[in-house]
Amino acid sequence: MTRGPGTRRTAYFLLACMVFLAGCGEGGSDRDKWWAHNPIDKTVSYPIDKKLRQLDWGTVAFNEPPSMNYGETRTIQLLLSARKSAAELEGELRAVGEPQSVSIQIAPVMEAKLSASGGAFTITPITPEEQGVSAMSNTEWKWSVRANELGQHKLNLSLIAKLTVDKANVARSVKTFDHDIYVSIATPASAFNYAADHWAITTGIGSAVIAVVTWLLRRRRPGIDTST
Repeated sequence: MTRGPGTRRTAYFLLACMVFLAGCGEGGSDRDKWWAHNPIDKTVSYPIDKKLRQLDWGTVAFNEPPSMNYGETRTIQLLLSARKSAAELEGELRAVGEPQSVSIQIAPVMEAKLSASGGAFTITPITPEEQGVSAMSNTEWKWSVRANELGQHKLNLSLIAKLTVDKANVARSVKTFDHDIYVSIATPASAFNYAADHWAITTGIGSAVIAVVTWLLRRRRPGIDTST
């Protein structure tokens, strides 16, 4: 049986592919060779994994102000307890706003952060952001928040567990809570504060209005030349 040119070309092509693949298998990268001889053992537990599994559970409660006046300053309060229920902790909030609570993992040292993008709010910490957590009493964080822009804006409240791995003193931060607070800044009571903060714009608009009113009054008076 004779083989045509097409059959020979196919055979040559398959042979070349086999040689190429064999070469790849023998060569390969050093990384591939390492993983081939060191497969991942999923039963291995690193010190940080042990720390994460050992984190206790606690409760946090905080206030959500649904609205603020422009220029108004409010306090955001966050309470953390390793023993109290959500209802108990919410009842101890003193800052104005809707009480909220949730269960989270906690560590002996926690860092709480309140942040916002842009310049919608001026946020000033009242208490240290990083604190040691008590197993017996509440741990409290507070921030002073001033509303700077009209409209609806977002605050972000988060808690971070600060871990140290064994005696190596290797730090690791783990975010255990992340929550957005939406605040509407638009009320009639804020008009005066807004005008005071934007006095240049307000003065310009006021001057323009006075000039237009004066021009209209002059036009209505007989005998007054308004062509100038």
